[in-house]
Amino acid sequence: MECVKLFKKGDQFQPKQFIETNADKLTRRSNNKINACQFTVSKGIKIGRELGLLKYVETKPISFIDFSNLESMQYFANQLRGGKYKNLGSKKHKDNTTRRHYLLQLHYFNNWLYGKTFEFTITRQIDVDVFKREKTKVTLQGIEHFLKLFQDSMNADSDFIRIIKMFLMDDMHKKCSAKYMVNKHCAILSYFEKNNSPIKFKYSPYNNHADYSEENENATVSLDDVHKIIVQGKASPLEKVVVLCKFHRGLDSSTFADRFNFQAWEQLVKWFGMTDYENWDLSKCPVPIRLSRVKTGYTHTGYLERDAIKSIQEYLNYRHDVYIKTNTRKGVDESSLRGKSDFIQNGNPMFVTRNNEMLSIDWVSRLVPRLARKAGIQETIAGNRLQDRSEKTVMN
Repeated sequence: MECVKLFKKGDQFQPKQFIETNADKLTRRSNNKINACQFTVSKGIKIGRELGLLKYVETKPISFIDFSNLESMQYFANQLRGGKYKNLGSKKHKDNTTRRHYLLQLHYFNNWLYGKTFEFTITRQIDVDVFKREKTKVTLQGIEHFLKLFQDSMNADSDFIRIIKMFLMDDMHKKCSAKYMVNKHCAILSYFEKNNSPIKFKYSPYNNHADYSEENENATVSLDDVHKIIVQGKASPLEKVVVLCKFHRGLDSSTFADRFNFQAWEQLVKWFGMTDYENWDLSKCPVPIRLSRVKTGYTHTGYLERDAIKSIQEYLNYRHDVYIKTNTRKGVDESSLRGKSDFIQNGNPMFVTRNNEMLSIDWVSRLVPRLARKAGIQETIAGNRLQDRSEKTVMN
């Protein structure tokens, strides 16, 4: 609520601007100001909108939704790969795709172009088989207008390449990482190519933008670190089991959330020969778990050792107790709920939040950095824009 108290009647603000202005007031008790601010402001805006204190004001030439529905954007997006998630069916996860990321980058480019005036070389037909090339100034109405001019330019690429490079070199990008700028460049070139009007030019952001790709290349999370993350980080039963299963099995966050969490239970039951998880024979460890990686479709087998299996048993007992308490509050007879594994069904998530919801990719990704920070073993390393990066992390 501290964040909500900082909102002033009649003010208009952007979250990024609000964070920069109020960082010290928002993070008095945090060692990681950037991440703490982002979380606090995001939550504050949500509460403010729910209470009717805030309302969204469109300041861009076109909203992202309307932009995504433009003819050339629809044609472009339909040619890009969508999400490969099998179990995370919410809109939030479906939008975590290359398609959406490219559309967002193009929306930024569209808004930068809108209303700007540039000089173009235009080819005009003045007679049969007679054309004249001349310079003219045009005020752009967005990226579709820009594309149409390029299509009518009869391959006069240089004017358009110059404008795209001006966008990429704009001061608003100076704090962006080189990798982020490469993605912007790829999105713009892909838009032209998918709209049957390819434009190509070389662009290297590494001279003007920070490259963080090797900054943390030697960072490790040791077994001692894992122990501290769980014990000193005061991990809950859910947090403990996710950390151990993720490390034992060696999974990126998307594969853990979309595949392991939905497919591991059936494989565990088959391996131990029973659904009564309390009586699993741990001498049969390690347990092979076969999964396909979300991004590549590559199928691989990894193993869960005793520590991970024991943490699963402990977590399922905890979840079962919560299951009984929740249902008895609703008037259900407790004796009818005592079947130990009845609350888990094949194809449903084995691990759930306290609200009985599936684990999101973001939740899994942030778990180890957050617990490492609580344990006092986390180091913050340089990032881009307003985003700090954590030294102690795992595959995303």
